[in-house]
Amino acid sequence: MHRQCSVVIVVAAFCACAGRSQLPDAAGDAGRVFDLGNADSASPIDAGKPAIRELALLGNSYTRYPQIAVDLPALLSVLRPAATVTPSVLLGAGFNHYLDFEQQLSDPNLGEWARAVKTTFDDFSSSLRPGGVAILQAQSTESVDRATVDKFIAGGVKLANVAYQAGARPVFLMTWPRHPLHAFYKEGVKYEQSANSGTIDDFEMMLAVLEKRFAELVGKVGDQRPTGAQAPLLLPVGVGFSFVYFNKQQQLAACTAANLTLDQLYASDGSHPSPVGVYLAAATIYHFLWQAVPPVNSAIAGVTVEQQRCLAAIAAEAR
Repeated sequence: MHRQCSVVIVVAAFCACAGRSQLPDAAGDAGRVFDLGNADSASPIDAGKPAIRELALLGNSYTRYPQIAVDLPALLSVLRPAATVTPSVLLGAGFNHYLDFEQQLSDPNLGEWARAVKTTFDDFSSSLRPGGVAILQAQSTESVDRATVDKFIAGGVKLANVAYQAGARPVFLMTWPRHPLHAFYKEGVKYEQSANSGTIDDFEMMLAVLEKRFAELVGKVGDQRPTGAQAPLLLPVGVGFSFVYFNKQQQLAACTAANLTLDQLYASDGSHPSPVGVYLAAATIYHFLWQAVPPVNSAIAGVTVEQQRCLAAIAAEAR
């Protein structure tokens, strides 16, 4: 069963590694948005074409998690009533899970999970529409861990191909690094297959690895897309988190009264977005999909009018 609702879903990549060593091929220079090598894949939806109305979303708890007030579809139903989306959400699922679930269905240890993945995959596939957009959201760490990165890329390619086969444009939702104080940075997660690989030990390193992996995935999908099909799109929300991480919001007149801090973007777990973080995500995608600023709405819970104006201004910088 599908639930129809208005939504804007977001994704971003941004790299700022000034003053430290960088990953090979990663962007440097604080404040620089990475270059995918394909302007179409990093640009807002083409001007002059009909406004996007049909979105199919494959997501997880970063998309909808009522226990901590994460609900992008509900927020966008307020901000953009004309856009509709069919969300297919499975908590904890990432691209890698959609790669080989068919082989796991008969496994007594994995069968129940594989059936849940299959149901979500089937729901998503049936919600795709020609001329629509397919929003693909990865699990938050699968792209930065060397143990899962290959399946992350292969799974992302598979999902993009499903979208293309249905006549929809794949749009990759890239999340943001964990909060700088999150325990994840103490786990020694390695980001390369080589024995001398470094570890993800802080916000900026996680940002750099996210950037590298999503650039690799989007480039691969773009190279393999069907003849005449639109390039995959990468929508930036992580760049907004990074914007606040580097205190660049202080340069924006719209942020003067907001007193916005990085802590305000995160839920108490330092991973999921708070209502403020969700709004930044929605405002960023609103800007990229419809090339406009979302209307200020005083009825939105947990986000002041001043914060909304500031977050919309930050979203406009995500390019």
